[in-house]
Amino acid sequence: MGLKSVGTRSTQSTGGENVHSYAWQKADYEALAYFLSNVDWYSLVCHNPSAESAWIAFSDTLLTAINMFVPKKRCSNHVKKHYPHEIRKFKKT
Repeated sequence: MGLKSVGTRSTQSTGGENVHSYAWQKADYEALAYFLSNVDWYSLVCHNPSAESAWIAFSDTLLTAINMFVPKKRCSNHVKKHYPHEIRKFKKT
């Protein structure tokens, strides 16, 4: 898994489709920083000599930390459509 899901939304398929976003304002940044500062980055790079394997190891480590210290909130996958006033008026009739 790459870092595409680190932004605001990612999807997980568990029977149905659940959409969630990270609640960055509620993250435990001190614990996140402590966790990341205790990663042996040198070993991570040494054991993953290719750029691709280093990237995968790095992103997996970062996503692990994010999933541990940044809470998720469920979002509706229903997108509310905002129609112009004239169309909303027409839809009511």
